[in-house]
Amino acid sequence: MSSVSVVIPAYNAATFIAEAIESVLAQSYPATEIIVVDDGSEDETAAVASRFGNDIKLFRQENRGIGAARNLGLDHVCGELVTLLDADDRWHEDKLALQVDCLNQNLGIDMVFGHVVEFLCPHAGSEASQLEVRTDAMPGYYASTLLIRARVIERIGKFSEDVSLGEFIDWYGRAKDAGLKIHLLDHVVAERRVHGSNTSVLQRAQRDDLTHLLKTMLDRRRKSDLKES
Repeated sequence: MSSVSVVIPAYNAATFIAEAIESVLAQSYPATEIIVVDDGSEDETAAVASRFGNDIKLFRQENRGIGAARNLGLDHVCGELVTLLDADDRWHEDKLALQVDCLNQNLGIDMVFGHVVEFLCPHAGSEASQLEVRTDAMPGYYASTLLIRARVIERIGKFSEDVSLGEFIDWYGRAKDAGLKIHLLDHVVAERRVHGSNTSVLQRAQRDDLTHLLKTMLDRRRKSDLKES
């Protein structure tokens, strides 16, 4: 069996993180290790995660952002395959089984994603009626649907730590620029929680971060095109 490392970055996720971890433990294909990185939470995130005892490895850092939290987790993985799960999301029980089988049957594929659906968080409260929830299956090119071969991660590099938004967009863009072979499964493998803070209007600084990342991606590709021409 291929060994699988799971990295869960978490910040003020005490309300959600138990459900995320439970969805990993319920997988029909067992993960080898579950790494939780508490990014300087001000709530009981670490305490909730600690209740899972030896089922997880818990690391803590001062609040440095999700990119830094992902990187700390990746620094400690030991599996042949690596997957990410945001602390407010959850997986379908066959997520790992489907994706591990895909990579084992297709040795030329470097990373695999799946489809995703959204669900309304039961803790959304009075703002629930204003939140848009897309229940139709959508292509999920984002962190919680990923499974990647550990040996190719160094070709992409670490996640950006100097932005508050879009670190995965930048990382995925670098994976494509590096020529990694990417596959999308037809199956729904993850559920994205809609709870307000993840769907709110972006703050100016966050919009600037995203604009900067997109410009960097375009500039990188233009330079690559010039070299090839």
